This record gives sequence, structure tokens and C-alpha cells, in this order.
Amino acid sequence: MTIVVACDLDRTLIYSAAAGAGASDLVCVEVLESRPQSFMTEAAHALLAQLRRAVVLVPTTTRTPAQYGRVELPGGPAPFAVVSNGGHILVDGLADPE
Repeated sequence: MTIVVACDLDRTLIYSAAAGAGASDLVCVEVLESRPQSFMTEAAHALLAQLRRAVVLVPTTTRTPAQYGRVELPGGPAPFAVVSNGGHILVDGLADPE
């Protein structure tokens, strides 16, 4: 049996530097214009890597495909993602025309 887990990104799995203020153990997961943009705690990063070995993770986000493409989650690119508030379903990083 395949287990699928859908999870929001921003302010759920990843945070801006301002939102994560005070945390000393941040891992950068997004860079924009050569500047670190989004972060996860080391513990969340390790747990997400572990989870991804057991389930199919489907990131869901309000981000556009380009914005989502900058995010590097542990375990590499997700095979599926729902972006643009459900406006696009990505399969291996590309919009699914169906």
C-alpha cells in the first residue's frame, strides 16, 4: 500500500528568516538572488527526510511553479506537487496538462 501525505509549505514546513527568528539550528532550503530565503529547523529537516523514505510527499502551496522550484526539500524533488492554490499539478517538476 502506498501512503500519500500532502503538506503545506510556507509557515508549516518552511519559514522565512523573520518567522524563524530565535531558532539557532536552521537549514536553508531556498535561495533567492543569492540570498537565503526559507529555512527549516535541523530536526524538521531530518524528520522530513525520514518521512519521505516511507511515504509519497505531495507539497501543496500558494507558490507559483517558479517559486516552488526554488525550494529544496530533503530527499530531492517530490514526484508530485500542487501549486498556485491548486491551479497547477506538477509531475516530476512539470505542469501536468491533464
